Amino acid sequence: MRKVEHVLDAPVHDRAGRGKGSAPSGGEKGVLVNTLEQHSEAVAPYGRMPTGIPGLDEVLLGGFPEHGVYLIKGGTGTGKTTLGLQFLLEGVRRGETVLFVSLSQSNRMLERIAASHGWSLDGVHVHAITPHEILRQQATTQDVFVSDEVELVDIADRIRGVVEDVRPVRLVFDSLSFIEILATAPGRFERELASLVELLGTLEVTSLFVLNQGGTGTTDMITDGAVDLEHLEEDFAGLRYRLHVEKVRGSAFRGGHHDFEIVTGGLRVFPRLTLVPRGRFAEEHGERTREVFESDVPALDDLVGGGLSAGTSCLIRGPSGVGKSSLATRYAFAAATRGQRCVYFLFEEVRDTFLRRSAALSMDLRPFEASDEMRVRQVGGTSVLPGELATEIRAAVEWGAQVVVIDSLSGYYQSLPDERLLLSEIRDVIRYLSERGVLTLVTLAQRPDPVGAEAIPLEALNITESVDVTINLQYLEAGNVLSKAISVIKRRDGDHEKGMRLLEIDGRGLTVGAVLPRFGGMTYEGAGAASAPVALAGDDVGHDEDDRGPTTG
Repeated sequence: MRKVEHVLDAPVHDRAGRGKGSAPSGGEKGVLVNTLEQHSEAVAPYGRMPTGIPGLDEVLLGGFPEHGVYLIKGGTGTGKTTLGLQFLLEGVRRGETVLFVSLSQSNRMLERIAASHGWSLDGVHVHAITPHEILRQQATTQDVFVSDEVELVDIADRIRGVVEDVRPVRLVFDSLSFIEILATAPGRFERELASLVELLGTLEVTSLFVLNQGGTGTTDMITDGAVDLEHLEEDFAGLRYRLHVEKVRGSAFRGGHHDFEIVTGGLRVFPRLTLVPRGRFAEEHGERTREVFESDVPALDDLVGGGLSAGTSCLIRGPSGVGKSSLATRYAFAAATRGQRCVYFLFEEVRDTFLRRSAALSMDLRPFEASDEMRVRQVGGTSVLPGELATEIRAAVEWGAQVVVIDSLSGYYQSLPDERLLLSEIRDVIRYLSERGVLTLVTLAQRPDPVGAEAIPLEALNITESVDVTINLQYLEAGNVLSKAISVIKRRDGDHEKGMRLLEIDGRGLTVGAVLPRFGGMTYEGAGAASAPVALAGDDVGHDEDDRGPTTG
């Protein structure tokens, strides 16, 4: 049964034996120094205290180290109180005694916050004292001393008394900012905080202290860690939330900024991808890194130099409708046919449409989905956090995916809240998958006509330096007939054909023709731009000197 009380109604427990309103015993310097020394001794290696927040425990490598005091910092509306409630409710689920001390939220407001997420506060000890109650008491207090200093000592004593009474395993204190406002005398806030931290260390409580915005250097020094929450307002994308762990004393954690969202059910964190030292996966999985993925279309495999290697990345680029998705699907279908797991991420095309279209091209992926040998994931919407794709990618690797397709980079770009994130995020994804021996296929739509504004800035699309293989698809014009052609621009890990072949896509699948013997030329409008139409010379299109015919898959 939930216990709800008010701190003003709780008995006063004066641990130092001094009366209400008296100053702390000892000199100011001595109280702070002794507390810091005693608390640092208590921060020995301990187990982890899971937060129950999806993704955050992964960032913290299992949770907060036990018996520490940690700051949860951030502006208004960044989810600090929600995070604290999730932390406590995880403790309730584990059968622990938990305590929420609130100076900023009333009981009714806490219940409203919990109800908005579908939670019950049963099992949570809630002790609240609201600003209105403090103001009422100050108005009736007649004292020769400064009222806010007297009130601060009274509140601090009562908080310590509640902690000693309940003896929680987990504690959330919301918010330190109110104590900071009452502490007008120099050093008062730091002394009261240090005294409370000392008590919590003695009782072996794992505590989260909520603090609006930054805080002081002394606050960071007294506590064992800090997590900073922030929200960024993006044009046309609403609010974007992210957090970063500033420190966790004596413990490792995943650095950098991690996206998160606040939804019904609380916070959901999307950890950044963790990159391992290059070569480690190759040492542990040597056979897999030597694996070659063929398309089962002989002419296409000849074009790329015998197939695509595991642990490499391939960019398939070209204008809209030229067959980029179909080419990527061909590799996914061939891998699934051989029993190799594949995950296909769709950013633009509707999932059902994609599956029907693939089946119509003799590449029916639905049986592989039904047997869980392949997964097709619809990603996107009005806005996609970079961390969302990272979370999906990590899940794909843990599932055992050997081939990952991202279709398309253009759709991913359009759904990102900030275009500047695209290049760095996709590079991290490519490197992460490469280090784990996964073949990565990325499609990229480019404009066939260089006239006019680019759909996507060229600098955002220039990822050719980050990929190992670049396959270029384009339209050709000959005799008022529009054809498609395929060529390989580069391959880092081996040789490839230097010529261009015709490409046909129909109900039979992909048909790759012979190497084109002669053509009128090709022009580029700059790095990363799509080529202009090419006029073919002669009537011998699609026939090589060795008279090899086209192959189909």
